[in-house]
Amino acid sequence: MNALFARRKLPPFARHLDPADQDTIAVLTGGNAWQRAKSPYHWFQGRRLLLPFGDDPAAYRWPVAGRECLVFGFGKPEPRERLIALSVELVRSGALFVLWSWSDSGGPLCKLPSPIFRGETVRRAAA
Repeated sequence: MNALFARRKLPPFARHLDPADQDTIAVLTGGNAWQRAKSPYHWFQGRRLLLPFGDDPAAYRWPVAGRECLVFGFGKPEPRERLIALSVELVRSGALFVLWSWSDSGGPLCKLPSPIFRGETVRRAAA
């Protein structure tokens, strides 16, 4: 294992993940992500991870290998560049794909208005 990767910390809520239990993981971002992640209302039945607002996604070790990742944004949005960096980190960590969904009203969108990131997309971008 890469020494740099080993020193990265897990994102919030990662310790609650059961690796055998979910195929899809929600990654929450944005200015209201903490409130949404702590909400007792279970709007997403799967497991959740959190990228704290303004944090560098590369500072975390993302336990998403073999999983689908849905990035939900709540409240003030992260810059597009940070969402792209998050998507790249998730795919590098083994995510099968990453899909974004954003809502300014506090709830997840029903439409899928975003790019889909897959492993081959990240490999081409790095070349």
